Order: sequence, then structure tokens, then C-alpha cells
Amino acid sequence: MDMPQKMAPGFKVNSRLVTLTPGMYLLRYGAKDGAAVSIPITIHAAPVGKGSIDFFPAEGVTKNTLRHPGDCLVARVKSHQAGLVVSEYHPAQAEHAHPVNLHIDRVDTSENFGRTSPTSKEPEPVKPANVEGQPQPLPLKLLGHLEGRGDVTVTAPNWLGNPEGRARIEGFSIEWPDRPAEVDIAYTCYSSRAGQTPAIYSGGFAGSRAQASPITSLSLGLVGTEAQRYQLSGQVVFAGCPPLAIEPGKKLSGAKGTEQLVAMQVTLACKQGEVTVPRSPSPWNNPEVTQIFRAKQKPS
Repeated sequence: MDMPQKMAPGFKVNSRLVTLTPGMYLLRYGAKDGAAVSIPITIHAAPVGKGSIDFFPAEGVTKNTLRHPGDCLVARVKSHQAGLVVSEYHPAQAEHAHPVNLHIDRVDTSENFGRTSPTSKEPEPVKPANVEGQPQPLPLKLLGHLEGRGDVTVTAPNWLGNPEGRARIEGFSIEWPDRPAEVDIAYTCYSSRAGQTPAIYSGGFAGSRAQASPITSLSLGLVGTEAQRYQLSGQVVFAGCPPLAIEPGKKLSGAKGTEQLVAMQVTLACKQGEVTVPRSPSPWNNPEVTQIFRAKQKPS
């Protein structure tokens, strides 16, 4: 989620939070097309999660700061899920602070690394989309606790709540039937009574029920090794404000930050020409691989 801040004259700071499950990760500064100025990125442990993080900077990298394409460091997450704060330092004169491409790769340290199972099945191709060149939509269910109505369930791409109304959504969950093991939807929200939730995954409930507590901000994204094969989109509406497009990992709120969430519409699609991996019976424990920074990882 975005946490824009102000600092000394000449710079603006845009901070983001990423959660990682235990393991080894390679964090690399990625080149951005058309970027005339390199934007420094600092990476530090966040007070989120019960795990701990050790950092091992590459030669030329100091104070956990990546400055140029190719700069990298290794992060080791131990014991439990832990969080990273990634801060980007943008020139103050820049009109728009576009996020830098920070690639987070998990290093495979399992005993199965490099092995090929003779009994493993080939990935099954995705059926072509109905409209040529368009991603293939996948079934989703949205459940929400709505002011004056209680629990309401809709199927994507229908709206949960009324985009033109003012009745609040106090809590919600997103269900993804037949979800592959290697990808999931992660979401967080903030409400006056429940506060800021940690990352919640498909099927989990965010917010509250029957406590008259509005949601004033939320963010959604995709996590997992196959996240890059899917496209998450939609809109959310806060009371009295125009619809906001869902951007994976971006914090969404009303104009003042206090308006209550009244409607949301979420769609998920498998990108045209990609393949899916059969669901594994083992617990999901693989964070994203070569995924542009924005996503949060699913805890083991």
C-alpha cells in the first residue's frame, strides 16, 4: 500500500509495505522505460509480522539503498512472516511519482531444486478467451456486510453495494472457487473500529459486522509464483466520490480519506495465451517470482 510522505526540500518520499513468508529473496532495481533519473530506493524491516529479516547487500550497495538498474540485495526472512518498508525518493519537482520497478524473486533452496519429476503432469493450457485478445474472466464471489441489509453475496462482475448510494460496506470477503495453489488474492482495509487489517487472502473476511464501522480505505493485489499470469481489475466507490480504478497494491480512499466505502466491483482474468498450473495438494507456501513490486506474500 502507498504511504506518501514529505521530507527535506527537493524530495518526496513514497513508501510501500510488502509482507514476505520465511525464505531467501533477491531484491533487484529494475530499469523503467523512459526514466531519465534514477530514483533511490531504501529497504528496511517493518514492524509487521512475527518474523525477522537479515539483509545482505551486493557490492556497491550501502545502507540498503538501491540506486541504479541492477543494484540488488538479498533478504532472509526467518521464523514467521515479516514485512518490508520500501521507500522511493522522488524529485520534488516531478508531477507524478511513478513507482519504481522493484523485482522480488524468491530463491529456491528446497531439496527438489533442479529436479524434474517423471510423473509430473504438463500444465494444461487455458481455453481461449471469448473475445480475441481479451483476458479470460474467472469466477469470483464477493460477500459483504452492508448497512441496513446484512450479509449480501454477488458474483463478479456485479457490484457489491450501490455506487450511487451512501449505505456503507462494513466488511467484505472475496472467494475464488477452484483457485490454483500458486496464486491468490490479497486485500487489506482500514475501519475506525477494526483498525488496519493485516493481509487477508481469498475467503477471509476484512472489516467488521453490525458495528456501524465504515471502511475508509482498502487495497487489493495478487500474490504467488503465478501472479503475473493473472489480471486483477475493477472499481471501488467511497460516498460522494467518483469511482476509483483498482490498481494492485495501491491504497484506495476517498478525497478526504474519511469517506466510507459504499460499493466495490472486482474482476479477475487469466491473461490471453498464458497457462495455469494444476492445483497442488500441499500447503501454499511459494511467494512471487520475478513479480513487479506491489504484491504481498501469503503466510505459510
